[in-house]
Amino acid sequence: MGEMKETPIFVTSVFHTHVDLDLNSLYKTIKTIESQSERKQRSGSADSYQSDFFINTYDNELVEKLFTETIIPNANNIIKFWWNYTKPVNQIEYWYNINYPNSYNIAHNHIGSMLSGVFYIKVPKNSGNIYFMRSEQESNELSRYIDPNNTTHYTHCRYWLEAFEGKLILFPSYLSHYVEQNLSDDERISLSFNLMG
Repeated sequence: MGEMKETPIFVTSVFHTHVDLDLNSLYKTIKTIESQSERKQRSGSADSYQSDFFINTYDNELVEKLFTETIIPNANNIIKFWWNYTKPVNQIEYWYNINYPNSYNIAHNHIGSMLSGVFYIKVPKNSGNIYFMRSEQESNELSRYIDPNNTTHYTHCRYWLEAFEGKLILFPSYLSHYVEQNLSDDERISLSFNLMG
């Protein structure tokens, strides 16, 4: 018998790093926007806040720096070297999320864009982590055979990353994800975004 070879297929990766930014100034900007606009609900629970979209424009210099110096260069590397896609990112949209105590974000994806992501601005302890999920059909099938407490990269049905201030996460927009309930007594604040080529 010949040697058994592995061919990885359908590989999905999530990319993350820490970014040094003046989070206090950004926090004040977001709270001003919140006080001057209506509450939106897209993926957030009824007791959360999501701002209007900012499309191909920046509402402040800190966010412009975040995108131009970190998010866009890293996204271009991902789509070039991992995806073998030659066109650079040329469209962005982002919005701010405020998850008050007990609020959360339901499972969803961002179909229509290439890469999506989140940047954490204020993260109290126990305010919720982000989870990524397989499709319901894959999860149901795997759960018939796999011990959920003893999974590997091949058999995870859900995978979570810890949220902390200054953390930036990039992931394929088709990847379903949700954010746990905020069990703290304070608000969790983040910036979410979509990138298109």
